Amino acid sequence: MPSEPETPTPPTPEVPAEPGKPVPPAKEEPKKPSKPVEQGKVVTPVIEINEKVKAVAPTKKPQSKKSELPETGGEESTNKGMLFGGLFSILGLALLRRNKKNHKA
Repeated sequence: MPSEPETPTPPTPEVPAEPGKPVPPAKEEPKKPSKPVEQGKVVTPVIEINEKVKAVAPTKKPQSKKSELPETGGEESTNKGMLFGGLFSILGLALLRRNKKNHKA
């Protein structure tokens, strides 16, 4: 049989040792400023180029028909597909209705 558990003792707060006197921070000596830099101004070197430029007229090329897409007949094939799809669906419905009439009799 286990014995009765011990009651825990409340923890005692730790008493800190006597703190030392605070040391004031060392005074920083101001640094001597160098030449001031202007913000926002960027100095770019200027290079002069003395060359004569010949003006060339742009040549106009006739637009070729290669940029257009060739006719592929996409609409015709879609129309034919829808036509045959409709015919097969009508035929299927007719066969199903016929089959139902045969089974009822």
